[in-house]
Amino acid sequence: ELIVDQISLKKNVEKGQLLFSGDDGKLVASSDLTFNGAGELKVSALSGHSVNGPVNFKNNELTNVLISSGKITGLEELKAAAAHVGGALTADGDAYFGGAVTVAGAVIGSGPYIDSSDRRFKRDLAPVEGAAALAAVRR
Repeated sequence: ELIVDQISLKKNVEKGQLLFSGDDGKLVASSDLTFNGAGELKVSALSGHSVNGPVNFKNNELTNVLISSGKITGLEELKAAAAHVGGALTADGDAYFGGAVTVAGAVIGSGPYIDSSDRRFKRDLAPVEGAAALAAVRR
């Protein structure tokens, strides 16, 4: 039970600041911890803690973060400078690569493999006509 007759502080308390007991038992206020009438709690720094329940950032960024375990689901898009996958990588749709693909191991697939032919990658081209064309194919 807390019964208070009178509270006085030596410094001005701004609107929305929360009062709490300091190390010496005296009431203190900090602009780093405020609460407004809209139900928003502002905390400038938060030490390590556990959260039991969902956290909604309402389209705000989560920056300078290290996610070390768990899973991420329901993403509409993932952009990354690099991806290192320690297990299997599954793409349930098409996959597009804008650069080279290097494989160290077996490549297994089903369905047709379509090898695109591009004149830009061909060398030493020369026209072949008539009987010479048939001879070139037989070589």
